Amino acid sequence: MLSLNLRITFVVIVVCRMYAGADGSVTISSSEVTVPEGLSLTLTCNYTGIDKLYVIRWTNNGKDSGHKYDITIEQSEPCTIFGKPGLDKTLFTYTCFTLTILNVTRDNQNDNLTCQANLNFNSGNSVIVSVSVPIKEVIMTDPTESTVTMNEGTSETFKCKTSGGLPQATIKWFKVTDNTCSQSGLEITSSVSSPFVTDVDDLKQVESILTFTAIGSDNGLRICCTASNVEGVKRVSGTKILDVRYAPSDPPVIEGYASGGTYNMIENSIENLTCSSSGGNPLANLTWSCFNNQMSSPIEQGRTVKRVVQWTARRNENARCTCTASHAVRPNKHQTAFVNVNILYSPSTPLFKLDNTAVGSSIRIVSDTIQTVECDSSGNPYPTTSDFTWIKGTNVVGTGPVLNWPGGVMVGDDGSYTCTVETTLTPSDQSKDVKIATNSSTLEVTVLYPPKLQTFTRESALEGYSFMIQCVYSVGNPARTKSTITRLFNGTSWSGDSHTMHSINRADAGLHRCTVENTMDPTGADTQTGTDTADFEINVWYQTSISRFEFSAFSNQTIITVNESERLMLVCEVLSNPNSTIRLKENHMATVLKEATNALKVEYLIQNATCSDTSVYTCTAFNNYTDMERAPSKELQLFVRCSPRPSNHHSQLRRNFTGFLHGNVTFVSMVFAYPPPEFKWKMWNGTYYKEVNEDNYAIFSSYLLTSLTILDIKEDNFVSYAVQVSNGIQPDLQEIFHLKHQVITTTSEDGGSNQASVSGGVIGGCLCIILAVVVIVLLLKRKYDCSIKMSKKKDIQTENDFQESDNLGFNAAVTYEIMPVEKESTDYDALNAGNDRPEKSHIYMSLDESTSTRNPPCENSKSEDPVYKNTKRKNSMQKNL
Repeated sequence: MLSLNLRITFVVIVVCRMYAGADGSVTISSSEVTVPEGLSLTLTCNYTGIDKLYVIRWTNNGKDSGHKYDITIEQSEPCTIFGKPGLDKTLFTYTCFTLTILNVTRDNQNDNLTCQANLNFNSGNSVIVSVSVPIKEVIMTDPTESTVTMNEGTSETFKCKTSGGLPQATIKWFKVTDNTCSQSGLEITSSVSSPFVTDVDDLKQVESILTFTAIGSDNGLRICCTASNVEGVKRVSGTKILDVRYAPSDPPVIEGYASGGTYNMIENSIENLTCSSSGGNPLANLTWSCFNNQMSSPIEQGRTVKRVVQWTARRNENARCTCTASHAVRPNKHQTAFVNVNILYSPSTPLFKLDNTAVGSSIRIVSDTIQTVECDSSGNPYPTTSDFTWIKGTNVVGTGPVLNWPGGVMVGDDGSYTCTVETTLTPSDQSKDVKIATNSSTLEVTVLYPPKLQTFTRESALEGYSFMIQCVYSVGNPARTKSTITRLFNGTSWSGDSHTMHSINRADAGLHRCTVENTMDPTGADTQTGTDTADFEINVWYQTSISRFEFSAFSNQTIITVNESERLMLVCEVLSNPNSTIRLKENHMATVLKEATNALKVEYLIQNATCSDTSVYTCTAFNNYTDMERAPSKELQLFVRCSPRPSNHHSQLRRNFTGFLHGNVTFVSMVFAYPPPEFKWKMWNGTYYKEVNEDNYAIFSSYLLTSLTILDIKEDNFVSYAVQVSNGIQPDLQEIFHLKHQVITTTSEDGGSNQASVSGGVIGGCLCIILAVVVIVLLLKRKYDCSIKMSKKKDIQTENDFQESDNLGFNAAVTYEIMPVEKESTDYDALNAGNDRPEKSHIYMSLDESTSTRNPPCENSKSEDPVYKNTKRKNSMQKNL
């Protein structure tokens, strides 16, 4: 059994109403357009308004009282049906805004549903339910015989009837060649009655009647019908075969010409045609219909009959000459053969057209348009493409009825154009002569074209100076021209063909456009504006400024502290036209890290930051227009956190020292570390290293350097010493120093030994060394502080560690007598070696450099007595002085 395909159709009726004192609207929509019978249909009530929604009411204005109902849904959580305790919930379900009919049946046909919000906002539309039930079959009820016998030209009644369905079915009739009814056959649309519809069980039964009239060619064909009331579902009937009796199977023949062909004759000539018919029982009766014809008597030859006609025709009297064969079996149904008589005559005087509109003998055309001009001439034969020739002067410029200009009409294409049409009159009767016929006309063409701007180049100007823009052009046709200059990026326009900027600035740079216009009035078209535009760039030179200088991960910071091994990208960007030379330097322009020319941006990568990368970084940039004395420059201060580690300079590698009783010796340790470390000096007591606390020790510590001086060496001082360095970043550093005995004997002027003097001289020399080291370190510290201040981004306050009490006894060291003994080279000598020191001069700097500063805030600072930070001394004066 075929399954039922059910369809539901919604008709939306929009109703507009106005409500006083209310502001809102309600619409209703459905979930489906087509719903099979037995399935559900969901409707949605959509409310738009400012009033609070507290109730939705659904109303079915059904086709009869049995289908009318109201369902009110209270808009509370959860939404409930209000006032319908007896509602059959097997028929409906709902939400706050939807109502679902659970089982759509044919009883729902034409139900009209609306919704209402707050009992005063009615929906502006409704949903009308239309249920569709597919038909099950279509049957041909008449005639009952499988074969229908009829004479050609007679009629027979055929009837087809469907089973019930909704909506009513549409029945179609077909002639087919086999016993299967298919729409690929020939549909029969004539002689079909209006459908007869009967209601059965609320369904529509449809009956269609075809009154069919047979012709000879219908013999052997079949009649059938199809029916459908649901898209995609079609039912077919059985077929009835046709047995048609007819006269001769072949129509009459006009000898020498195919039926429906053309017979050509030149106007006013006399012509003859012969018609014959074969077959049929009895023979056909032949007659001619042809102008003012004269027919001969019929001539029978065996099973063929012939008849001749003669006539004279005039121009514009083209008609058919028809031979008709009638037969007794079908007295009202004749067979014919005919030829179309074609009267040949010369072409008419050509007319000119634009877009199928006559334009006379002159036209105006806009240049560069794809324009065509048609040369129109009538005649018989109608002139073909090869019959037309266009001539300008003595040159052939085109063939065919249409003149065009490939690529568009150009300036210089104006002038006089002559169109000549030539046809050949060739009669069908080859015994008659062929005639050549010609005609021509002349057209004047005027070409309209816009003004033309000259080519512009890129213009450059210096910021702050006067600059004039000028549009140079040649006039068009017509010559009257309007000029405009426009700045493209903001649309500012100036009328005229020139404009002067009295003080150009960089904001004026960019694309500008010259526009020139004229008004053109082409034939057969609207007035056009002829326009030419040319864009040109104004390039404004200006000096360099630094727009961005930072480490990319620390935007807008000028003092940066990072951990060791971090990856840093130093970026310097400039505003500049032309592009600039950009230099990245380290330590106040001492070292060039990277330099780029013709650039707007430079990047420098520190892949793994180390202690040695702690420095002041500078970006300087300039271009051709930069005042070099005021070249822009910016600075950044970078600090790299790292644990203490020994200096790798050769002067810091000494760990073994010698001394003698009552002499002096100094151990010095210099490290790399940030933050600045703390130092603790210890001595070996035979079991472990303990912090030094005897009176004859002097400890000096400042930033990255520390020293331990043993004054008045005693016997128990000849042991190992350790300095422990820590700054809160692991691991701490511990350096070991060893002091061993050394005996030094010196001779005085009188030849005797002078041990005490030697000791005093050694002491004095050691103190001088200590003073030199302290001075160097303090100057380095001062230089380092000045470097930080030069960043101009953050004030760094230097601690005041000057303690006068710590300076006792050391000023006198410069008066010590230096005995003529050989002086050992010390680890501090490298600090004065300008060409042999570590690269980080901001940390390690020679004395000469430290006293020759480049920074104005520090140049005039007064040199003071050295101050010993973190210096520890137990006895205030040396005993042997």
